[in-house]
Parts: sequence; C-alpha cells; structure tokens
Amino acid sequence: MIKVTRLNGSQLYVNAEMICFVEATPDTVVSLENGEKVVVRESREQLVAAIIAYQRRVHVPLGRGREAKDEHLSPPVTTG
Repeated sequence: MIKVTRLNGSQLYVNAEMICFVEATPDTVVSLENGEKVVVRESREQLVAAIIAYQRRVHVPLGRGREAKDEHLSPPVTTG
C-alpha cells in the first residue's frame, strides 16, 4: 500500500498492485484495475517513486531483508 493525498487534503492508502496507470490532466489521476480513479496531490514522479519503494519492500529476495539483518539475534543452533 502507498499513502496518497486527495485534493481536499484527506489521506488514504492505495494498493500499489491495483494501479493500472497514473496520468497528469493537469491533476494527477491514479486509475485502478477496478475502474476507480483517485485524484491526488502527489506528482506522477512521486507516485512512481512510492510504487518502486513499495515493490522493493515487498519483493525482497529471501536472505536479503529483515531475516538476514537480524540473523545475529537468533540463538545459536546446537545439535545433540
């Protein structure tokens, strides 16, 4: 999910996986797969950056995210 701001100042979260395209008409319009459109204050570039950041957080390869960072916090494995 990415946070966006409507023109009236209210904020909402949009499922980044459901975004079909973003256009400036001149307002920024986010078109969703279900046909809904959301007019937001953010620029196209800001939305693309937010979508890319979301994708990087969600689609981190195993061993590259939090698990790898916190590995040293796990107790050592002992056998026997």
